[in-house]
Amino acid sequence: MEDILAILNKVALKLEVPPLNSSDYIAAHRLPAKNDGRPPPILIEFRERRTRGLWFGNKNKLRQSSDNVPGKPIYVRKLDSIEQGSLVAGQSNS
Repeated sequence: MEDILAILNKVALKLEVPPLNSSDYIAAHRLPAKNDGRPPPILIEFRERRTRGLWFGNKNKLRQSSDNVPGKPIYVRKLDSIEQGSLVAGQSNS
């Protein structure tokens, strides 16, 4: 079984934000694969807006380096839904 928290903490390292622990989020899982050879995105619902804000505030740092993170290049974007505090971390379409 894949360790989603370990992957998210690799992204956190690139974002220069504190590593996550299980009390920082409500749920985290991969979305269904599209069978295009790329790792599917990870959906995470943060427990606090402050934590989500740190991730969004530093998302441009991912453009500088995404070495040693599966599915590079990595991007962080807000999920357009009624769920507050969710984001998707995955591979860009470019």
